[in-house]
Amino acid sequence: MKAHWESKGYKIGNVFDNMGANATGIEIGASTPRGMVLVFTPSKNTSFIDVQSECTLDPAADKKTT
Repeated sequence: MKAHWESKGYKIGNVFDNMGANATGIEIGASTPRGMVLVFTPSKNTSFIDVQSECTLDPAADKKTT
């Protein structure tokens, strides 16, 4: 995953290869050139990809609703 993300121009952040005694996986974080943050956590039973990004680039979306 790290090599794939690097090939897309993503900046690799934290890489945890030992998540402790209660975890079987590792974790790798990255950020995209447009500011999206990704965290990939694979393990023996399941894998997770957490994505945090802007919902829209529309400046009108900055206005809060009631």
